[in-house]
Amino acid sequence: MDNPIGITDALSNSSTFDYDELSRLIQATDPKNRVTQFDYDDLNRLVESEDAIKGISSQGFDAEGNRELLSDAHEHKTQFHFDKNGRLVQETEATSDKVRYTYSARDLLESVTNGRNQKRQFAYDAVGRLKSWTDPDGTVSYTYDANGNVLTVTDASGTITREYDKLNRVTKYTDTQNHTLQYEYDEVGNLITLTYPDGKAVHYEYDAADQLVKVTDWGNRETRYAYDKNGRLISTLRPNGTQMTRVYDDAGQLKQQKDVLIATGEVISQFDFSYDKAGNITQELLIPPPQPPQFTVPTNMTYGLSNRLVTYNEEAVQFDADGNMIRGPLSGNMANFVFDSRNRLVSAGETAYHYDAENQRIGVNQTQYVINSQPVLSQVLVRTKGNGEVTYYVYG
Repeated sequence: MDNPIGITDALSNSSTFDYDELSRLIQATDPKNRVTQFDYDDLNRLVESEDAIKGISSQGFDAEGNRELLSDAHEHKTQFHFDKNGRLVQETEATSDKVRYTYSARDLLESVTNGRNQKRQFAYDAVGRLKSWTDPDGTVSYTYDANGNVLTVTDASGTITREYDKLNRVTKYTDTQNHTLQYEYDEVGNLITLTYPDGKAVHYEYDAADQLVKVTDWGNRETRYAYDKNGRLISTLRPNGTQMTRVYDDAGQLKQQKDVLIATGEVISQFDFSYDKAGNITQELLIPPPQPPQFTVPTNMTYGLSNRLVTYNEEAVQFDADGNMIRGPLSGNMANFVFDSRNRLVSAGETAYHYDAENQRIGVNQTQYVINSQPVLSQVLVRTKGNGEVTYYVYG
């Protein structure tokens, strides 16, 4: 087998790899000459790795081949328990918090019980699609089209609806507050128009490599993007007269990012980075230099198992059985935090948070948000404050 025995980047930083007679990786040496070693069992399963500072991570398996134990370099252990059919029935964290699972006769997940003993139960349709689930915070239900696309998601906050084209792309999205977003695509699936609930539209243009090169909003404000031959972003021209540029080294590492006012050349901000041989940032220079934080009182913190914060200025920090911090620091003082059975933060001190059926945060106190749920990370498109002030957001 042709296993790679070394890699050298454009800056002549080299990593090497060693294998045993079964072609299993047993040692890796990085450009800083740090060695990680690997060990396997008789079934060729990785069971242990030892890093350069002798930290050992390991995993163990039961007689059926299920992974039953994970242990990190700090000896924090997570245990997994399986039934006779090889299905995970319990997960025990290093903190002794447990999550339990049950299954139906159709081998579908039937319930999950969290560390706080709150149970979520699942129901399915005849073809095994999730029809609904219920937990202490209510019921979430789903409907589908003939292609299996989710049409509606409903809970106590309302119904989210989606419409699709013949290629199963979302063309219309309506949230629980009856705000509708519309999407148009080109022939290869790139988004070319996003229409906001009040009809404002943002248009997107792409080059031959399908790289985004221009975004134009409803006010004809343009943002332009340029890339190098490797597809890396090197310039962003904004409609407010500023430009962001990026410079990379031969290994593709970001060396500099600078924002300037085009008319005068004034530097708004600049970041310069230096790296070690392993690609870790060793120095970051900022223009203008950052101002040190001003602390009105000394801050002392201690940590315990799983790197959890234990005390803050001599006061105990508390967590629930699912690992959520329920009392801890907020703006320099101690505050209470409340999480629902879905591990969503519903209040922090005097601030309340609101969510839709897909766990998107749609409100904070009296402020409401319109969310674009299509990207991998959801985006806030519109923010409406309690006094009626509206702010729009555009993304490239």
